[in-house]
Amino acid sequence: MNKRPRVYREGLNDTHPERYSEGLKSLASYGKSVETDSKPQFRAGVNTGANVASALKRAPFLQGVLASLPALDPFFRAGLFFLLLWAPSSTSHPSLVLSTPASAGFPETFPADLDRALQEATDRGATAGAEGLVLVGNKIVYHNAKGFLKKTPNEVPLRKDAVFDLASLTKVVVTTTSVMILVERGKIDLDEPVHTYLPEFTGFGKDAITVRQLLTHSSGLGNMSGVYFLKPGKRGYREFVWRIGLANEPGSERVYSDLGLTIAGWLVERVSGRPLDEFAEKEIFKPLGMKQTFFLPPLSKRWRCAATEKCPWRGRVLQGEVHDENAFAMGGVAGQAGLFSTAKDLALFCRMMLNGGSYDRGRILHPETVREMTRPQPLADYNRQGLGWWIQEEMGQKPGWLLSGKSYGHTGFTGTSLWLDPENDVAAILLMNAIHPNRQDADRTFLRQRFHEIIVEALVSRDR
Repeated sequence: MNKRPRVYREGLNDTHPERYSEGLKSLASYGKSVETDSKPQFRAGVNTGANVASALKRAPFLQGVLASLPALDPFFRAGLFFLLLWAPSSTSHPSLVLSTPASAGFPETFPADLDRALQEATDRGATAGAEGLVLVGNKIVYHNAKGFLKKTPNEVPLRKDAVFDLASLTKVVVTTTSVMILVERGKIDLDEPVHTYLPEFTGFGKDAITVRQLLTHSSGLGNMSGVYFLKPGKRGYREFVWRIGLANEPGSERVYSDLGLTIAGWLVERVSGRPLDEFAEKEIFKPLGMKQTFFLPPLSKRWRCAATEKCPWRGRVLQGEVHDENAFAMGGVAGQAGLFSTAKDLALFCRMMLNGGSYDRGRILHPETVREMTRPQPLADYNRQGLGWWIQEEMGQKPGWLLSGKSYGHTGFTGTSLWLDPENDVAAILLMNAIHPNRQDADRTFLRQRFHEIIVEALVSRDR
């Protein structure tokens, strides 16, 4: 199987400098690359028979089965044992299917209403393009796209399954999920100081900052806007962070910031011993079959990427390059931004979260972990922040909420959003390239509000 080459531009190779030459050499043969296997992968000790003692503890019925077959040939018994042992222990869930709104009890006008909302947003220039997907149970009851993949230098219509720059959705899809995988494995304690894992992260008041505070925007750290102008690279960013002080006392208040999740991404890399993108590919994307989700989109897929801003700093319209300036200057892979994906791939991720951490036969997280991530964390001044995720507020206070009080979600600067309602088993995925061709004309709120209002109206109509 050919390995997809990684291409790194000059000045942006700090993420994996040792593979720069390899990526250039393999670029010419990229068109012959073979897609990675989509079969679910199971982590050793959790979903496989790699740890026999653990498997027997999970499934004591194996011993009973084998004991009831004493007369069988020893080799047959051994084969039966390993066949049962390798059966995944996670609950199997049905695969996603395309279905009609009526199958979920939604009104017949539901898709037309959403189509009109997407079209109106693009017609008025609130966004260049918009793609929406609504998941109810395992049924995709709406999926469509309107507007443009890009508008300059030439107009290209937006089609379903375009690849979008997810911006801050990276924080929850990759970084928070990765941290919690390591928490489950006993390698990270949420309430330990960050310097336990990153010894350089100390001094200037930072010694008391915990991992939990990084994920809840309560670390007391400020932002690092403007650092990208210095083109410091990943190493330079780290040296900058090691020397900064606090804007607030850790734990005193919630102030939304990229920096906490940036550091959480470095934490994942240090503890796991793997780059963040490689960790996410192996532990999240591959088990879920998210084959169109990645950092650093290869050249062969950039034409499918929704264009974002005409960046004054880089002097070009961005298509297939991360928009977030700091993530770009760090090499394109960062804890706060850099992820690209499609609506269908995100539906797989949402289904995993709504299932309590598993999808099909792959388990990413345990149900207790998902509940901890999506419950309000104990903050002094704000009670609607989960681990990474934002928790439902009173209806009407902000655009994007779903129906139940247990709904949670996140947004991204480019115009992306995910909102999940575990009580109604619904996920709403809205992807926009709202900042194309410039951020001044973007109106993300207009479509976010209407899109979710239509879903809530359908849920209310269903439950009457």
